[in-house]
Amino acid sequence: YFAPNITWRSFITLITLVQVATFIICIFGSIFEYGMLSPLGFLGANTLLFRNFDKSPKKISEGQIWRLITPIFLHTSFSHLTHNILSQVFYGCLLEGMVGFKHIAVMYAMCG
Repeated sequence: YFAPNITWRSFITLITLVQVATFIICIFGSIFEYGMLSPLGFLGANTLLFRNFDKSPKKISEGQIWRLITPIFLHTSFSHLTHNILSQVFYGCLLEGMVGFKHIAVMYAMCG
């Protein structure tokens, strides 16, 4: 079994579900707000949408602290999302099995 530590209550499962939901929201947001997806990748959100959530130092200094967190969940295309999820499942589940839910959650947030 390729991910023996994965359960519905594991951090990797929860963060993966959040990332998939964010990706779907970005796809629909791109279609409704800008009328198109990104031409740069398969099923990619429009790059104009990402400008609203990026890590712009000027915007962060103006008090938009949420910009430090949102880029962790954004993916530029379906292949980017798929590769990220596969990496999380293969490596993250093993790591979560070694260090636990809380430690992997803190490490994920700090790396993001």
